[in-house]
Amino acid sequence: MNVDPIRKHLAKQAKELLRFQANNTTQFQQLLEKLQRDLSGRLADLGSDGNPFDVARLRRVEAETRVVVDAIKRGAAANFKGSLDDAVELATEHFGDEWNFVAKAIEAQPFPVSMLAQREMVDPLHELLAEQFKSSLDRYGMDAINGARREMFMGLRIGDSTNAIVKRVRDTVGDMSKSQGERLVRTEVAEAYGVAKQQVMRQTQKKIGPLKKVWIHNGSYPCPVCMPLHGSMRDMDGTWTVYAGKKARKIAHAPAHPNCLCSSTAMTPSMRQRLIDKKILVPESADDKG
Repeated sequence: MNVDPIRKHLAKQAKELLRFQANNTTQFQQLLEKLQRDLSGRLADLGSDGNPFDVARLRRVEAETRVVVDAIKRGAAANFKGSLDDAVELATEHFGDEWNFVAKAIEAQPFPVSMLAQREMVDPLHELLAEQFKSSLDRYGMDAINGARREMFMGLRIGDSTNAIVKRVRDTVGDMSKSQGERLVRTEVAEAYGVAKQQVMRQTQKKIGPLKKVWIHNGSYPCPVCMPLHGSMRDMDGTWTVYAGKKARKIAHAPAHPNCLCSSTAMTPSMRQRLIDKKILVPESADDKG
């Protein structure tokens, strides 16, 4: 993996994006911990009478789990609305920094990017990404409820006590919610940043004329999915093809996979070529066709 100057300069963006994701994940963890305690309280009396686990108890556990999962979804959705504003601000700031770095490197005139995004795209962006996040939360919630059902039926089959089944459900839903939920939040926040960055570049293009987008692999890890894309160029409406095993899919911007820290930036083909000539940008491949 080459470590060219543009990758070094933009590595700080990867760290900022990572902190942004981590902050949102922490908010989700705090929400989840509160609601897990709530679930424990709701189910605390189920085994107190010593009676076996029956259909009525199964229905109550499922109903109480659904109440808590729905509360998790509402809380996460509310937090995500604030994250969208932060994603737009961060993406705008990053693109302004990228543009100034490129302009300085090739001795071109800088362009004031920093205030373009918020005025022209925040409302449509919020609507689109909030709906996408809701769909992801719905899938996550159903997975948690189905996990609870599996544990209850397993407990019934092996003859567990009511207390043991309740503990099995609580622990399983909590562990699964934490792992899947954190991955969901990280992925969706990264997607919001990627969409915002794409929109910032589109708005910039309206102001200064035709631009293309260039993939930048920001992370220090030599990712086999993203590394081959570094430095490759596409039309603003173009896509990159990424592979997971033998499966291929097309994406218009990062993230290419969960925990991806890459981004794309905009420039003219001549600007990119000058960066390559100066070895400020060293593409990993010659693929500019998608």
